[in-house]
Amino acid sequence: MTDEQCKNPLNPKCPNRDIVMYLQVGQDRYAICHQCWADIAESDIEWNEEEGLKTKKENNAQPPANTTYS
Repeated sequence: MTDEQCKNPLNPKCPNRDIVMYLQVGQDRYAICHQCWADIAESDIEWNEEEGLKTKKENNAQPPANTTYS
């Protein structure tokens, strides 16, 4: 467990601190907790550098550009 709070761009109000991975978006790094990562992994969300965030339900949702996983 870390003192760092989850910074999921899809769930900005997440209070969890059990960080399991980071999303690197350009120069920014977002801490992602266990629950948010499970939600992302089970969802229809797709990220790519050219188009940003895509879901089958919402094609207009956009996280910051250049999202990669680390």
